[in-house]
Parts: sequence; structure tokens; C-alpha cells
Amino acid sequence: MDLHHLKEHGLKEMKIVTSNMDTIRKVMRQEALREEAIKSMAKRPGYGKFGRQTQLLTNYFEVKKIANKAYFEKYEISMKLQPQQRPEGEGSNRRKVTKQPKQLPPHIQRAIFQQLEKQERNGWFKGIGVVFDGNATVYSTDLLNLNSDHGTTSVILKDDQDFRGNPTEYKVEVRRVDKVDIDELKKFLEGKEIKWEYFDLAGLRGLNALIHHMPSMKYTQFGESTYLPSTRKSLGGGVELWMGWFESVRPGQDSYFVNVNTTYTVFYEPGPLHNLITKYLKLDSTPDRFNQQQQDKVTELVRGLQFKVTHRPKVSTRFKIKKLCSTNARENMVDIPESGEKISIYSYYQRRYKINLNYLHLVELEGRKNDKIPIELCNVIEGQRFPVAKLSSAQRGHMIKHTALRPQENMDRINEGVRNVLQFEKDAKLKKFGMGVEEQMATIPGIYSLNNNKAYSPKVSYHITSKAGGTVKPREGGWNLRDRKFVRSGKTLKYWVVVAFVQQQKLSIPQAKQFVKELVNTSRSQGMDIAESNPRVNYVRPNGEPHTYQHHVEQEYNNAKAYLKNDPQLMLFILPDDDEKRYRAIKYTADTVLGVPSQCVQVDKVGRTSKQYCANIALKINLKLGGINQSLEDTEIPLFAKEPVLLLGADVTHPTGGRAGPSIVGSLDRQGGRFTPKLESQKTRQEKIENMGGMVFEILKDYRDKNSIFPRRIIMYRDGVSESQFEMVLTHELEQIKGKLLIQLSEENYRPPITFVVVGKRHHTRFYPQNERDADSKGNCVAGTVVDRKITHPYLFDFFLQSHSSLHGTSRPAHYHVLFDENNFNADSMQDLTNKLCYNYQRATRSVSISPAAYYAHLAAKRARLHLEQQQRGETEFVLKEVKESLAKV
Repeated sequence: MDLHHLKEHGLKEMKIVTSNMDTIRKVMRQEALREEAIKSMAKRPGYGKFGRQTQLLTNYFEVKKIANKAYFEKYEISMKLQPQQRPEGEGSNRRKVTKQPKQLPPHIQRAIFQQLEKQERNGWFKGIGVVFDGNATVYSTDLLNLNSDHGTTSVILKDDQDFRGNPTEYKVEVRRVDKVDIDELKKFLEGKEIKWEYFDLAGLRGLNALIHHMPSMKYTQFGESTYLPSTRKSLGGGVELWMGWFESVRPGQDSYFVNVNTTYTVFYEPGPLHNLITKYLKLDSTPDRFNQQQQDKVTELVRGLQFKVTHRPKVSTRFKIKKLCSTNARENMVDIPESGEKISIYSYYQRRYKINLNYLHLVELEGRKNDKIPIELCNVIEGQRFPVAKLSSAQRGHMIKHTALRPQENMDRINEGVRNVLQFEKDAKLKKFGMGVEEQMATIPGIYSLNNNKAYSPKVSYHITSKAGGTVKPREGGWNLRDRKFVRSGKTLKYWVVVAFVQQQKLSIPQAKQFVKELVNTSRSQGMDIAESNPRVNYVRPNGEPHTYQHHVEQEYNNAKAYLKNDPQLMLFILPDDDEKRYRAIKYTADTVLGVPSQCVQVDKVGRTSKQYCANIALKINLKLGGINQSLEDTEIPLFAKEPVLLLGADVTHPTGGRAGPSIVGSLDRQGGRFTPKLESQKTRQEKIENMGGMVFEILKDYRDKNSIFPRRIIMYRDGVSESQFEMVLTHELEQIKGKLLIQLSEENYRPPITFVVVGKRHHTRFYPQNERDADSKGNCVAGTVVDRKITHPYLFDFFLQSHSSLHGTSRPAHYHVLFDENNFNADSMQDLTNKLCYNYQRATRSVSISPAAYYAHLAAKRARLHLEQQQRGETEFVLKEVKESLAKV
């Protein structure tokens, strides 16, 4: 080898070594960040003391005993279709192996495990307690009776048949993984040390598998919830609502608890497919032919739906639908091998099964292009979930009526589920493992923020010229706008139009004009400056394909511009009540193409013309014109009065298409009433905000431009992350903010103290007052209720705050985790600040359930998702760039 080749070879080795060193340094840096972050996590600074201490009931059931042993054995389980060989063609020796699905459906896996338990009760599982987590893990009280750490067997399900009606055989393998330390759960409660692993305890996963096992084998299980078909209620349109019970093991401060709550989901109505289709299309009977719109709707409805055939009663095969066929049973032909002739599907069923089809529509099966079955011979299988996003507004209304349970009724349903469905005391698996759970709800200490023995709420300010006075004292979290003017009116509204995407038979011109008149009068009484009180009302034919909606909006904008001889300041759209596609097209076009504020209203509300509805619309319009509706008294939040504070909110949306849309909002005024959004698009669908530092830095610049000063303190309310993601938040997002400030503003020596709070709203914790004096008029805990003991974290700074009063049903508190705190809040100051901020949400005259900063971030993310899903591939960056300004007006 010559010198040249030696040098080249050496360089390659050096590159490899350098690359490895870079990887090692990166790993070491990450580990150092992890260690630093865990040490810097905010510890509980004490407990809240402000207000009256009381006792509440909560839907937590205390775990009396965790387990008989200090460990569980953990096994990995694999279930696969037993490969079946079958001839590929007549006269051929070639053989084809049955295609293996990526993963068996959960209900099939549970059926296989149930059969496996019967088969191996005197074998693998003899004398041993076992539970299955419904996915890939088995927990046992002892080592299984295997010759080694690995075992294989076959399981046959008689009720699960292949295409020919033969019982299906599955290959089951188990492999020992390790022991699950139950003692670590006790260490976690003691709070002697903090480890990242404690946010995702293996023992906790084992306990959850244990409490779910028996209910999942008896009833329909999805995730952590058990549903009963006996609770079904029709929502119309071929959809039914089932009630269920969610259950999950949660750590508290001195014990573990099982959190149980009522939950609901929607299913397809079981039975004949043609009945389902007829109900879905809202027809009296199934037509001989569908028009194109009906064809598309039915295809969307039935795609992926499973059924069993009715003409072969002894066959229990599950078939899956790919689509509705465009041709019918008289037009589709099949080959008859015995006679060599070709006949229609209609004639085939007539000849073979003596069936005269009443409905000629066919469905094509998934994975079997040549197999088509008449819809009247398809029996939809029970327990298939219907996509909630596809519910109509009428169905959603019916759903709310059934699910919005008053606190006492909700509590009764939970207790009923514990006694009759979950049955902790009778659960043989819990007894075998040694786990004991109370069947009575836990009593916990709570705090009511009180002032002179009355529920305390902050004073909300309006314009000093308001007839009813410049301040209002909320009652049960709400107040009235009557005789009150907005703090600051937006721009004078002179150039605006009304566009009605409805027929005049549904809403007459006089009705539309009466609504506009009421809206103008209400807005003016609230201090808005409206120069044009009689805007043009233009009707547009509501029919048309979704792809033409954007064109309609653009055309109406151009018409308005020509009519007004100026750029419109606002376009108000009147829509049918159930017109989601047109709503999405309007928002996408107005925000990203035209750059004009838009306001949508529902035709039924317009037709009834109520002052309350007009007042709510005025709130939104004033914001979109740059106004401020209300603020808090300076005395309510002394921190804000002393020095400038920046409130931040952050959330991430996950639209279809493999991208994620992070959104961050930041306050621009001293009262935290006006916010500016920053949106980006990132390739990965992860929850982590890749450019958190850069987006926050842009908000800081906006704040300085508006106030001629940087904020002295920063408080972030981060929405949408779970406990298992706290590490990511601290090691990446918080570090990004710190790093960006250090790099960009080092010359100005700008290092404001930061507080980083995670807002949790997707949980099942509920509180119930024990005494009438602790309840509001609906039976919920009064707004301002705080819980920071017993069911909260053993040593980190978290609390539950019920800041609002629910109009319907049982109120859900927000769960706040203060992960990082350089502002040195104590329990009372953080809880009080967060509660008061909930009264400064600009789009309502009620306190809201989460901090407004997090609320606005969620709204911005929701709007970004709408736009990302509307636009074509390749235009993502354009859409997000264009939408930023319009969202500032939302």
C-alpha cells in the first residue's frame, strides 16, 4: 500500500474515531443534562394555607395492599397466526403461506389468552397467578412451569374462523424478560430520592395490568376503559353511545389509589348493514341506487367495518369491508367452476342459497378484491368504535345530554361500576397477587379560597364609563356583561359584509338583517365603535363540492372589496349548523390567502336572535379588531403591578400527514389580556417543540417592541405533556429557552427568572363536596377549589385547581405541575395567581378551566392543525407563515 492509500485509510479511521467521540460527548452531555434537570426540579414548597380547609370526596379508591411478594415475574408474549399452506392453483404444486397481520386485534389477543389459560391451567400456569396486559406482556406471581425461560404452544379459537369457516389456529410464544420490583413503588412514596424512572414505574404498569385483566375478559375493553353494551343509547344515524368505567393506578403521598371514572364512547349500531346505511343517510328505506354524494358517504362509513354473513349461519368468520362497490349485484358477474358459466351475483345467491336479494348493493372485502357480498347479508358485529370526529352536531348534542351527569349522579355511577363491574373485592386475580383495594371513595383535604365566608373570586375590570360600574364581582365563576363596556374598543368597524351560505327558505333576509341590527346594537352598547350599521347581506348557494368552497370565499371577498371600495375589515359568515367542511374552508382561506378576520355564526342561532348570543359574538369581534374586553384589577395580581411579567403558553398539534405543529403564545400587555402567537411546522410527530428557544425569543422581541422593555419575569404554562415527558420538557425545551437567551442577549446581561408549569387536563380526577356549603348551585365544588394533599405527588410541586364552575355535568379540575421555578413561588402564591388568571380569558364572561395562556396556545394549535390539513402538500411553511398575523386576531 502506498503513502497515498495509507493516508486515505488513516483519514477514514480518524473520521470513525472522531464520529464515535462526538457520539460519546453527546451522550455524556445528555446524561449531564438529565442529572442537572432532575436536581433542579421544583420541590414542594409547602402546602396551601389561604382559605378554609375542608374535606372532599374524590373518585380515588385506596390500595390497601399492593402485593403478596416483593416482585412480579414478567414475560413477553407473542401471538401469531399459525402459518397455513394451501394450494395456489388447481394442478399446481406451488404453495402459498397465509399472510401474517402486523398485529392481532386486542379482542382476539384476549380471546387467545383466555383459551391459553384454560389449556395450561395444569401446565404452564399450574398454581401460578397470571394476568395479560392486552398487548405483549404477561405478569405472574412466580416462574411459569417451563423447561427454560421460553415456551411455545398452539391455541385454536373455534369462534374465530378463517374464510372457509375453519377454526383459526395461533402460535403462542412466551419468553421471560425479568422481575418487576414492587418494592420500588414503596420507595417512590417515601420520597427519599428522585429518579426519572419513577415517572414510568414498571411496577405501576404491572398493577394496571392486574386491575384491568378480569374486566377486560368479561366486557369490551379499549385502553384503560371497560364498556358495557347493556348501557347503550342511540344517538341516531346508526350510532350508539356506550358507558364505561376508566380505571388506573395512581401514586399519592402516602399510598396508591385506583382512579375510577365514568367514560363514554360511540359505536356502530350492530345488525343488518343495510339498516345501518339507511339510518346514516337519514332515509326511510335503502334506494336501488345511490347518487355520488351518497356513494362517497357510505364508502366512508363502511371502510374497515367488520361483519359476519347471515346466509351461512354456521360460519363465524369476521370479514372486513374495503368499500361500497360502484356496481350492483345484477351487474357483477361470477364464474361457476362446475358448469363453466358466468352468472350475476344476484343469480348466484338465488341459485346457491335460494335467496332473492331485496337490495342490490355490494361491498368489496379488504384483501380479497374479487369477493363481493350483498349488504343485506352482512351483519355488523357489535362493539366497533365509531370515529367521534365524524359525529354530527345533532349527535354531539344527544351525547352531551347523556354524558353531562350532575356530580351526585356521576358519583353514583362510579360507585355502581366499582361494585358491579370492576368488583375489587371479588376479583380472583387481585386476591391471587395479593392486591387489596377499598370499595369506598377516598376522603381528601381541600382548600376553598374564601373571603368573609364567601367564595372568593377576583374583581374583573371594564371601562370606567360603564353604566353598571367599572368592576364586577363574579359569582360561581361567571358574570354578566349587561351595561358594561369593553376596556378598549378595537378599530372602528366601517368596512364589513355578511355572507349567508344558507337558503333563504331557512333564513329570510328580514331575519338576517334583524340579527345584524341586534349584533350592532349590542356591540355598540359594549363600547365598540361601529360606523357601518347596515352591512350588505349576500346569499350564496350552499350546495357544491368541498373543493369549491375556497373559491366561493375568495369570490365573496373580491365582491365585498369592489362593493366597499376598500379592503374588508371583517367578513361575517352565516353557516348551516352542521357544516364543518365549509367552516374549515372559510378559516383556511380567510387566514392564509386573504388575511381578513372572519366570524362564523350558526343559522339556527341567527334565526332566534338572542342578546346573549350577540354579546358572545361581540366579544370575539372586538378581539379580532384589536380590542381588549376585560382585565383584572391591579390589586388582584400585585406581581404584575410591580414589574413586567411575560406569560407564555405552549402546545403541539398533530395533524394528519406526518408533521407536528407547535404553537407558542405570549402576552403583550401588563394585564395578560393580549397575546401574540408563534407557529411552526416540524417534520416529526413528536410532542417535543424543536425550536422552543427560537419561538420564545421572537415573542420577547415582540414584547420589547410593544413595551420598550424586556419582561422581568417569565412564566410558562405548557399544555399537552404527560409525566413521562417531563424529562424532555426540562432537558430540551427549558434548556432551549435558557440557551437562546444566553446566546442572543448576553450583551444585555438579560437573565430573567423562569417558572415552567405543565398543565394537565386529560385526566379522570374529580372532586365532590361533602357539605352543601362547599357546593355551588349545580352541586360541584365552588370555583377556586384547590387540592394539594394526599392524591398529589409525594415530593414534587403539583396541585389540582378547579378554577371554573361547570354549566353542565361534573367539573374537571386542572392538574398543574410546577417543574422549574426561579421566581420562588410558594404554594399559595402559585395557586392564587393561576386561579386569578383564569378570570382573564378574553373570549368569555366566565372563569375557564385552565390558565388562559395554555388555552390560547391550544386554540392556536387547533387553528394551525385545521390549516395544515386543508392545504396541499409542499405548502406547509407558507401556510404557517401567513397564518401568524391572522391568529393574533383570534
